[in-house]
Amino acid sequence: YPLYGGQIVTMAFSEEENILVCGTKMGYLLYYQLDKNKNLNFEDPMYINAHNDEITSISINETLHLCASSSIDGYIMIYTLPEFSLVRSIQVSKNVNEADISEEEFIFANNIFISSSPLPCIIIFISSKQLFIIYNINGKYIGEVEECEDSKKLNSPIIFKNLEFQEFLFYGTDDGYIKIRSFPNMKMINMIKPFEGQEIKTIEISLDKRYCYAWSFSNKIVVIKDSSVVGIDIKENKEKKGNEKNEEDIE
Repeated sequence: YPLYGGQIVTMAFSEEENILVCGTKMGYLLYYQLDKNKNLNFEDPMYINAHNDEITSISINETLHLCASSSIDGYIMIYTLPEFSLVRSIQVSKNVNEADISEEEFIFANNIFISSSPLPCIIIFISSKQLFIIYNINGKYIGEVEECEDSKKLNSPIIFKNLEFQEFLFYGTDDGYIKIRSFPNMKMINMIKPFEGQEIKTIEISLDKRYCYAWSFSNKIVVIKDSSVVGIDIKENKEKKGNEKNEEDIE
C-alpha cells in the first residue's frame, strides 16, 4: 500500500516488461519493477504525479513499449517504457469533432486500450456516451463507434492477438453478453450470450487460446470451446486423432 498518493483504484501488470503500474484516487501512478527473481518490492515504488484527478484506467502495450493512463479530469497520458517518460497527452471533449472547446466540455474515459497491430492506435471507451473513440498513436482523432445502449460497462476487458497478430478486444457486459471487437476500427466480430439477463463479471482466455471462461453473479462458470469465439480459425494439433467437434457451453 502506498505511503502517499491515495487509495489504489486500478492497476495493470506486464510480465514481459516486468512491471506493475497502479493508479490512485489522487492521480498518482505507482510504478513497481520486478527484480531478476520476478519479485516485487512493494516498499519502494516510483511515484509519478501523472494526473490531477482520480485515475480510471491503465493500459500497457508490450510491443510498442508504451503505457497509457486516463483520469476523471478527461486527460490521457502516454509514457514510454521502461523509463516512464511522458510523450503525449490527450484531452477528450464532449464533441470530439470540434476544435474549439471549453474546459466544461471535457469528459473522462472509463477504459483505455493501446493496440499495436494492424495499426498502432489508442482506443477509449466513454460509458456516459456509450462510445468508443479511436485515436492514432500520435493522438490524432480517427473516428468513433457506438456501443449497444444496454451495455453500460466493459467488464474484464482482454486484448487478444491471433495467429496473424491481429488484435481483438474481449469484454463482458452488464446485459449478459461476451463481445469481441477488432482493433482499430472496433468492428463487432462476435457476440455471445452465455447467461440470460445476468451481468458477466469476469472472463478469461486459456493460454492455448482454445477456451473462454465466463462468470456471473449466478455463481455459474460457462466454458466455451469454439474457434468462432475469437473470430478466427484456431489451428488444431495435428497429432490429435480425428476432428474434434465443437463442445457445447458447459455450466
